[in-house]
Amino acid sequence: MRYISLVLLAWIVQPLSYAQTFITISSSVVDGATGAPLSSASVTVHECSLGTITNDLGRFTLHIPVSHANGIVVISMLGYKRSEFPAEDVPERISLEVSPTVLPEVVV
Repeated sequence: MRYISLVLLAWIVQPLSYAQTFITISSSVVDGATGAPLSSASVTVHECSLGTITNDLGRFTLHIPVSHANGIVVISMLGYKRSEFPAEDVPERISLEVSPTVLPEVVV
């Protein structure tokens, strides 16, 4: 009977321990000039293999292990300047500024 009680207790407590091993970051990425949502912007954690992209509404959700909770979240998109924030301090709305890019002349 005691064994069954321990198994049931472990079964109930297991999801609670899983919930404490990750932090969840949710935000939206918009164009700094127009406020339009930016879809397919890259969202990564510096020095970690975690990442995602924004959806059509510019929103993303990222689950970061507690071991990387002090990491830096990097948001980037082609044609925009990248932004970096501490993982525990990502704002609800992130504005990316346009980065003018000049390509070199191509001679054929």
